[in-house]
Amino acid sequence: MRTLFYAILAALGTSAAAQDTTAVNRDQTEGVFIDNYLSGKGITFRSADEDHRLNLGAYVQSTYEFETTESFSDYSKRFRIRRARLTFNGSHEPSNISYRLRLDFAGQSDELNNGVLQDAWVSWSPNATTRFYFGQRRLISDNRELTIASDQLAFIERSRVTLVFGAIRDFGIYYDGRFALGENFRVKPALSIVTGDGQNTMFRNRGGFKYEGRIDLFLNGYFIKGGQFYELDLARERVPKIMLGVYYSTNQGISDRRGRESGTILYLDEQMAELLPDYNKIGVDLMLKYKGFSVLGEWVNATNNVPAEIFYRVRTDGSISSVFDNGVENYISGRQMLGSGFNVQMSYLTRSNYAVALRYTNLNPAEFSFLDNPLFFARNTYYEMAFSRLLSRGDAIKIQLQFILTDLEEGAENFEGEVIQDQYELTGRFLVQFSL
Repeated sequence: MRTLFYAILAALGTSAAAQDTTAVNRDQTEGVFIDNYLSGKGITFRSADEDHRLNLGAYVQSTYEFETTESFSDYSKRFRIRRARLTFNGSHEPSNISYRLRLDFAGQSDELNNGVLQDAWVSWSPNATTRFYFGQRRLISDNRELTIASDQLAFIERSRVTLVFGAIRDFGIYYDGRFALGENFRVKPALSIVTGDGQNTMFRNRGGFKYEGRIDLFLNGYFIKGGQFYELDLARERVPKIMLGVYYSTNQGISDRRGRESGTILYLDEQMAELLPDYNKIGVDLMLKYKGFSVLGEWVNATNNVPAEIFYRVRTDGSISSVFDNGVENYISGRQMLGSGFNVQMSYLTRSNYAVALRYTNLNPAEFSFLDNPLFFARNTYYEMAFSRLLSRGDAIKIQLQFILTDLEEGAENFEGEVIQDQYELTGRFLVQFSL
């Protein structure tokens, strides 16, 4: 896969160099020319008739991380390529059609993603206020942090709210709109119908569809240069910009913990027909930016509906059982991400391109929820600090340092299945990023 990555870059570079020698000839009707290049924004190619444009973007993040407890009784460390992504964004301007293809060559090690393919969609805009998408893309009913690309974060990793409740991507039909109400008030509604099975579900779709809705309110006009898609205030807004978002989704027949990995948790009725619970999510988020300061607040709540007719469960080895500890509904709930989560973070970017960020995250599991799992969770409160040094235009090239202090709930276990006797976990991360 890495060989393919380098081959694509080499081929495009060679082609662009050859074509650029004739870019001054505006009367040419054939050929591809370099339109522009901005660090962090990639290389944009255009056709000779200027109807077609293609942007090539890429970034790589290399990290070192360690994790321990206050007594250093448990300690682990690792180096890895955290993300290595290649993105093609294209458009045909006369028909108002755009498309995106995004690949992640480190995707197999990314706990928020599933495989190499991330985005693969085509969009059409019939007018200036409406756009429709068809294909696989990010979901509109995830928390605000997931609308921000991984190379535009103020922290090395996303918050625990994202890890717990985010379904990330899915395949379906999406609608995005935008309207102006008055001089400074803007409204952006969004709707979608998706499979509900998560990204890269290439075989069978289970259950029914997932229905999503979101509305974003811009209380003092839009952010400068799409500032809502960056965690830091890179544009240093001259007046306070505020965005408030509300969203809801219902996944009719979910076959995993939160709608990300289809087919991993299955149930049957008495006739051995597949019967699955529903998963509902509601959330509110807020973003504020002003003169280098940025604030992001998010709240998410997830519930489920369990059909009374469920009679069997499918074990991981494919065998069938009618035994449900604590009853059918409580057993099923104990295997899903249920409850609520709250995340608030703030950051400040200096004029000399140094940034500091603070974050507080709290999870409130439902009475029966996988969030109580002692090995992977039983960790509900997080205190985080991050430092960044931006080395180029925007944050195309940067280094980051992040520390996380985590409260351990009673009975929390390490990866050997041993109960941790300490009260806190400490995680440290260091990142170097380069963006094309």
